[in-house]
Amino acid sequence: MNNVSIQLGNLTWSDRSFLPRAVDISQDLFVVVLGFVGDPSSNYTPCAYLLSRSGSNFTVHDTWMYMPPTATSWQASLTNWDADIYLAKHDMSVSINDAKSQVLLGIQITNTIILLDISRTTLKFILPSQSLSNGKAIGMGKAVGWLNNNVTVILVNTYSLSYIWSASQVFTYYVGVNNSFATKSIIPNAQQTLAPEFGPILISLVVTKSGIVIMLDSKGDTYILLPSPPGTFADSSTKLVSSFLPCIGGSYNSQYDIQPCSLCPQGSSTNGSTGQTSCVSCESDAFCPLGSAFGNISSSSLLLTSVNQARAYPLSPKSVRFDNILMENMFVISASSSHRCVALSPFFWSLIIMALGIVIVFVMIVLKYCVPHPQGKKTHQQIKRFFVHIDLVGEGELWIGGIVSFAILFLCISAYVFSGAYYRRYPIENSSGNLAFGCHPTLTNAQFSSGLMSLMIPPNDDELPIFELLDTQSFTLNIDFVNTLFACTDVSVTQIKDKKLPMPISSCTESNGSLSLSVLLPSHGIHLQFLLVGINTIGGIRLALQGPGTA
Repeated sequence: MNNVSIQLGNLTWSDRSFLPRAVDISQDLFVVVLGFVGDPSSNYTPCAYLLSRSGSNFTVHDTWMYMPPTATSWQASLTNWDADIYLAKHDMSVSINDAKSQVLLGIQITNTIILLDISRTTLKFILPSQSLSNGKAIGMGKAVGWLNNNVTVILVNTYSLSYIWSASQVFTYYVGVNNSFATKSIIPNAQQTLAPEFGPILISLVVTKSGIVIMLDSKGDTYILLPSPPGTFADSSTKLVSSFLPCIGGSYNSQYDIQPCSLCPQGSSTNGSTGQTSCVSCESDAFCPLGSAFGNISSSSLLLTSVNQARAYPLSPKSVRFDNILMENMFVISASSSHRCVALSPFFWSLIIMALGIVIVFVMIVLKYCVPHPQGKKTHQQIKRFFVHIDLVGEGELWIGGIVSFAILFLCISAYVFSGAYYRRYPIENSSGNLAFGCHPTLTNAQFSSGLMSLMIPPNDDELPIFELLDTQSFTLNIDFVNTLFACTDVSVTQIKDKKLPMPISSCTESNGSLSLSVLLPSHGIHLQFLLVGINTIGGIRLALQGPGTA
């Protein structure tokens, strides 16, 4: 039965069990009605009719029936047996997009919105439909509307399956290629908080052709969200009607709509300005993360440099006997030895001297037996006398002993130099830097030991002074907020104990888009809260704990 007549103020449908819940009509007078069909003895299923109107006559052209995502999904188990009586959980919504011949259906009992294309020539629904769900709950699609041809507004309430409210949010989605949904914004958000007099339970919304959104809460109060000009966003924290506020530094808005400002992409900024309609590229070496307010902070800035002053616990030498340490640093050369160890090894240079000695021996043999000229004989005798005079091995008897004596003398001098350098590394408190004349630059002239002791055991009299010294040492907490428009007047610090105690800020400076502050800690175990008033982006945070001492 395609003809729809009006009988006693009620529409007669092709399926007489149809229970209408929502309706919208297009500019060219085709109508979409959404409701339920079924039987209370079994179940009710969401259903939509596409009708045309001519005067007071209506004609049904097509029908759409809801299908669960899968046969095993939680929506498939719904019977909606009580849909024949009015209950808020069965509320539905319909909104037609005339420009693109689309209709958006909100079915909150299945927590789903459905997007259908409509053929104006045949007045048929074009399948398949595109759906979007919000998990296992109730409330998505309680109200729907179109901001423009491509952006839709959805009231997403979150109810439990027993219809207990927990949250209300307004989502805006961009409908893209193949009718895909991409989230643009969610209200309320950090920039757009609801006025305290309004909400928090939203039950409906209406979108006008000019992009104005009118929301209704459970108390019967309305709130009007006006589109904001480019460079601003709609401030929904004011009473009754929204106002305009400029975009914060590091964000922009190029559209005339209700959306919050968008963060500048990585590599771009607003150069410290607010109320921008676009972002500009940062300098080539600048620190420009997502939402940068400044584009000229160098990546090599000291504020972006980590400082680690922690020192590893010193290692004791493998041997505590000096003669063993001396031998290890003078005569041990292996395939795993580093270039430094080889270059500083006296044994290596002694071998070099011995190699030169072999060359000298070869020259002496040549001068004695292969050079007939008298000058060669004379030179041979002079070299021989020189090495005989410095012979320490054969006590002046062997000229070759002079060559060996050079190597021995070099070893003795090296041992003396190493011993002196090693001696000066005691005590360890007075030594600094690495050992210059040694294979292992971190070699220490000390032996260390450590042990863990339970905190329940009180320190003895010898240990007590160092514990008291550590307990009384004061520390300063330094915090740097990098690439931000926050100022010193925006920051306050409180100590969290039984109640919040205000803490004084020792120093605070603002420089080149960064905020640096210091707080003297009253104790070692402490909980602090830093409160920054207002909305601004922060590119990075650096924390440092500083104690008294010398560099």
